[in-house]
This record gives sequence, C-alpha cells and structure tokens, in this order.
Amino acid sequence: LLTAALAAGLASTRLSTLPKGISPFSRPDGASASARTRVLTDVSAAITAALADGKQLLEVDFPGLIGTKTQFDDFSNIEMLNANRDFAFELIPRIAVGKGLDVCLLDDEECDLARAAFPGGAYRDARVMSLAFAARAYSGREGGKSIVSALMSIGKDAPPPPAERETPATLRLVVQPCEEGRVDDWLNMELLNSGVGAGVPIVCLNGYLDKQRSGYYPRWQFPDVSRCGDEFISRFEPVYFLRPLQVKGRVGWLLRVHGEPWQLFAQDRDGAPLLSTFETRPTFETMSELLLAR
Repeated sequence: LLTAALAAGLASTRLSTLPKGISPFSRPDGASASARTRVLTDVSAAITAALADGKQLLEVDFPGLIGTKTQFDDFSNIEMLNANRDFAFELIPRIAVGKGLDVCLLDDEECDLARAAFPGGAYRDARVMSLAFAARAYSGREGGKSIVSALMSIGKDAPPPPAERETPATLRLVVQPCEEGRVDDWLNMELLNSGVGAGVPIVCLNGYLDKQRSGYYPRWQFPDVSRCGDEFISRFEPVYFLRPLQVKGRVGWLLRVHGEPWQLFAQDRDGAPLLSTFETRPTFETMSELLLAR
C-alpha cells in the first residue's frame, strides 16, 4: 500500500474521481452519456501533464465503449474499433499538437474511415497512416509477420513504402494495436521508437498491453513479442488507466491518473466508495481480497 511519505503528500493532493454514469448496475441515462466526455477530458489532461513531465511512452487504457455499454454487455470488434478511432480523433484538438501529430491506425481502411468521419480543419493537420506504414516511415522496415498476421494479410496489398522518411513528429498516437491478436502491431509500434523516431513520445490508446505483460503469449512461441515486452512495452507508463473488475459477484474499478497513486473502488448499486490507494499497481489477488472483504 502507500508509504508514509506518499500518504503525507496525498493529504494536500486532490485525487481524481471515477466518471459518473459508469456503474453497470444503472440503466443508461444522461450521466452515462457524459461519462465518455469526462474520460476524454481526463485523458487529454493526463497526456498533456505527462508530456510536460518528459514522459515518452504513455499508456491510456479504459473501456472503449464507456458510456454506451458496460463490461457485462455484448459488443463486436467493429464497435470497439469505431469507438477507439473516434475517441482518438476527438483527442486531437484537445492535446493541441497540431501538425506534429501522427495518428497510427489499424490499417488503410481505418484511415479512410477516419478521414471521412473527421474532415474538419481541427483534424486535418494530423498525419493519419496505418501502423505498418508508420513503422516503415520511421525505421525503414516492418515488424515480423506472425502466423495470425500472415493469414489476415492474404489477398491484401501491402501499403506502398514511403518515398522518403518522414520528419519526426512531436507525438505519435497509436490506436488499438494488437486487435484480434495482431501481435506484429506491438513490434511495429516499437519500430516507431527507432531510427528518426527515436525519443519522440508515443501514446498507446487501448493497446492490450496487459495481454503481453500477463504472459498470454508464450515466450518460446513468440520470442519477438517477449523481447518487445521486456525491452519496450515494460517501459510504458499508465497515464490514464481505468479498468473494471469482477470477483465472485463483487464489482470494482482500478483507476490511475498521471501524478497520482493507483486507486481501488468498490462498485455497488448505491455508489463506488474508495477502498484503498497504492504506490504501485496492486495485484489482482490484493484487489480481490479487498473487494471480497467489504
């Protein structure tokens, strides 16, 4: 849990709160609709603060369909892709990077959909490209092809290589890499941090990084992914992290905002009281004990 020094510092620090309207026990209403806007505001503020503090690898993780569906609802991959793409583009004017922003999406089709949905001048300055294309532009190569990625690419044309290297942006926003097990997306994201892109900050938006951290992909079967996890993914700092939990019928939320400790909330029909704060990310076992003891 918290050290005495950190606890003393928190006495004068106002901690972030959960967005209103995210309880899975409530029916959708006005508060639910505003939850997404609240997350958008908090994420943009967290990114801005983290960049000002010199952070280079930033993780943003939250339920992509927040405000419309809960963790207990069914949803499709297309719904999640659309929600994360739209969220990313709504971030663009809020983080105010201008022409220095590269937005890296799943593929060329997603790029076309984004340009059609967000034609305004506030979004036009951002350079929109597929993640694979961005990897080539910054490093001159593309991440290794896994079996899954190779099967998915059958019959599809590879994106043309850039005529010349792009001038490094001031920020790269990578949206939902590793969708449907495309582990090469993580390798391509790593390549953004090499060559002319070395040291340029990267924001990973809902990129399933915990899936790699958890050991879901066996080291012997995915050696490149394991190396990427050890050398690259492990360096990402969660600047905004909101994750629902469910343990034997108990529901909770884990929240972390840049510059603040981790917070564990219990969720019931009457509200979501704060159970505890932590200097480092708590284990699932620790959180489970606290939720079940309530």
